[in-house]
Amino acid sequence: MKVTLFLTYGNSLGTWDRAGILERELAIYKEQARRYQIDLTIFSYGKKSEREYQERFPEIKICFNHLSLPTMIYGKLAPLLFPRMLQEANVIKTNQMLGAHVAASCSRKYGKPLYVRQGYSFWESESEKWGKHSSRARFALKYEKVVSGEAHHLAFSTKRMAEEFIRRHTVVGKDKVSVLPNYVVEKTWSPPFKVPSRSTRLRIGFVGKFTEQKNLKNLVEACSDLDVELALIGSGKLENALRDQTKRRAVPATFHGRLIQEEVREVLRKCDCFILPSNYEGQPKALLEAMMFGMPIIGANISGKKNLSWMVRTVYSQRHHPEVLEWLFPGCCWRVRRSVKGGVIKCAQLLLRIAALIVLLTKILKF
Repeated sequence: MKVTLFLTYGNSLGTWDRAGILERELAIYKEQARRYQIDLTIFSYGKKSEREYQERFPEIKICFNHLSLPTMIYGKLAPLLFPRMLQEANVIKTNQMLGAHVAASCSRKYGKPLYVRQGYSFWESESEKWGKHSSRARFALKYEKVVSGEAHHLAFSTKRMAEEFIRRHTVVGKDKVSVLPNYVVEKTWSPPFKVPSRSTRLRIGFVGKFTEQKNLKNLVEACSDLDVELALIGSGKLENALRDQTKRRAVPATFHGRLIQEEVREVLRKCDCFILPSNYEGQPKALLEAMMFGMPIIGANISGKKNLSWMVRTVYSQRHHPEVLEWLFPGCCWRVRRSVKGGVIKCAQLLLRIAALIVLLTKILKF
């Protein structure tokens, strides 16, 4: 079978590489190619620099913007630029909802089935970021409706996300929808996490983009009067502001930048627990990976993480003693209900104190 994968609009293999997630994102396709003899072609928005990835991954064919066209024009001309690739494809698949219109135009022209994946909810993400009645949220809603009409099948990373999509777009039948959890590379997170040696200071790890969505400013405020050290892995537009805030609030923090998965694992191995204080999420891979690693987790009780009991069963199905982990860290997440204004900070401070006690208890049980 030949599958053509359309990357998220404007993204490239270079985008994944610079974020340190290239191997992680390609892992599932390599596994499928090996197990089911699938020939994969990737439609990338990258330019001539994408050639290096063709050399690194000869088993994958890469179509890229070799003419260096503006992204919008490149997307519109896609059906004409790569006719042979599209004619030979058995299935056209998207990596996310955004950019599915380009895949849909190719599907129409060459009569190929279109498989649309949503790792996060496009409309929910835009609504949380800009407001439910904003022009961007309205555009996302219309975009979803148009794409769902074109798609032959839609896949979502969580059951709740699929149910909400069907509720928003009543014309989409359940027979057209499936749930496929995000993929985690198990071998990357072995050997499993062990609680570090005794320390008076609680060490908390975070992995992700430094954006408003991740709620990191409130995290720093919550840690300001606690004996806590932060290990922040990633980058983003708020990095300089966060560096200034941690200095101003006297919160010990190490900014590790973007790391490949193996380096992320080793930084987290030195932490006591993992935190994801986001305002909204889809099905965050960083959280799934921390769960696979076996770390204690602090997470906000938001839409993308409400299915944690289901996620725990999914992730720990490959672990030896899930019942022990469930007993020690119920649901693998202490949930925080979002409140208004300063209540968020007070709640997070209380949560961190509870987490410190639980980590201490874990260390005591260990001896």
